[in-house]
Amino acid sequence: MRPHEQNPPSFGQEVERCNDNKLLQLYEAALSGSLPTLTMLIRNDPQILHRASLSSRPETPLHISALSGHLDFTKDLLTRKPELASRLDSFKCSPLHLASAEGHTEIVKALLGANKEVCLVADEEGRIPLHLAAMRGKVEVIQELVDAQHDSIRQKLNGSTVLHLCVQFNQLEALKQLVTLVDENQLLDYTDHGGNTILHLAVMLRQLETITFLVSVPEIKAKINVLNRMGLSALDLLNHYPRDSKSLEIGEILIKAGSRSTPIQSQLVPVAVGREIQVETVNSRSFTSGLKGKTKSVYQKCKSYFKHRSDWVEEMQGTLMLVATLTATISFQVATNPPGGVWQQDYTNTTAGMFNCSKDYGKCVAGTAVLAYVFPGNYLVLTIVAIISFIASLSVVLLAISGLPLKNKLCTWLMTIAMIIAITFVLLTLVGAIVVVTPDHIFSTIAEALDVTEIIWIALVGIVAVFATIRLLFWLFRLLTKLKHFLRKMLSRPLRNQAPIC
Repeated sequence: MRPHEQNPPSFGQEVERCNDNKLLQLYEAALSGSLPTLTMLIRNDPQILHRASLSSRPETPLHISALSGHLDFTKDLLTRKPELASRLDSFKCSPLHLASAEGHTEIVKALLGANKEVCLVADEEGRIPLHLAAMRGKVEVIQELVDAQHDSIRQKLNGSTVLHLCVQFNQLEALKQLVTLVDENQLLDYTDHGGNTILHLAVMLRQLETITFLVSVPEIKAKINVLNRMGLSALDLLNHYPRDSKSLEIGEILIKAGSRSTPIQSQLVPVAVGREIQVETVNSRSFTSGLKGKTKSVYQKCKSYFKHRSDWVEEMQGTLMLVATLTATISFQVATNPPGGVWQQDYTNTTAGMFNCSKDYGKCVAGTAVLAYVFPGNYLVLTIVAIISFIASLSVVLLAISGLPLKNKLCTWLMTIAMIIAITFVLLTLVGAIVVVTPDHIFSTIAEALDVTEIIWIALVGIVAVFATIRLLFWLFRLLTKLKHFLRKMLSRPLRNQAPIC
């Protein structure tokens, strides 16, 4: 049977393929900024820009050219087809959005000359070109966009003005530029959805340079105590942050500028988290009084950090007993069912092959461990660590059920050390079992992994042991201090009660 012969492509298909190739060349020319290629394509096909506008591609050649920063190519496209300036891509971005985000000032000027109304067009996320320029800190582009459409300054993104975006994205130079373009008397009228001014937001984000600049603006300084919708000034917001050196420095700047705290006991305070503003309930604390407070001594800070929770052992008593029982079971299992099993019957050197059964009884006794005859040293170590793990686990269980005062720091320390020993020797039991059952051809690889595991475990155990020991030492120090005061009081009492000698 003859194979089916395919029909040659029709004339319409050939034309469509040719047009697709031309469009591909047009987009490649836009990406590279090749003006001669654009001229040649339009000379050969004057309708190519119209077909590009009607094609299924989301971006036009002007989008690609504006994004890539090809000025001459962009100007030529705008001259031939100016309506491309208002076309939106799949993200509802115009060429002006892309050029503004990338900071191509001259291309922005050319696009604004074609259609300045695009300044107020928002993309699918609600951002106008000015928002993108402010987020990227493109100062020159900001000037051009505001000159073209001054009302774009008042356009909000998710409740935030372009001034707030400069603070949020830490673009100080862009903020300085916008401050000069806004009516000075209306600077603090620009608020977000929570009524926060740009000074409120700068304090929430703890931007020291931005705050220093803002309080240097006379109009902002004159209204520095303006309140947001929750009745908080900028200094009120700072009161609810950790009092580190940065917060102290910001507080001094605000106080010198004339800021004052609002006397409120508790309130809802917005807290900046990354790029989001969340709201949480906190208690009001006076920042100014914190500046005058005395710094705690090193001992008091360490004492607070290593403060012992007296009830955690009782809360975890059931869990500790469960873990201790589990580790005891593992150790017991290794002792009674060692790796390699036990002899099922008595063997001699003749019947046992390569194994040495001449020790002890002159034979390999049924029920004894095979490993004890093959690797007696390794078997002895494995058994010892299993016994230690078993005893330590039972010690934890015994302490938990003994009725001893578990809130006592010494009992807590003993239980912690016993648990560390139990878990550590369970790990050593595992290591010993792996060593004796691993064949020689992969033992080196396993040994490297075990070495890394042991180092990590030693580091973790060291941290826990040091932490528990330091807490015990703090408790002993306090106990000895109390005992010292008690003995001094007892020794001084007879002297006070002694009758005078005549």
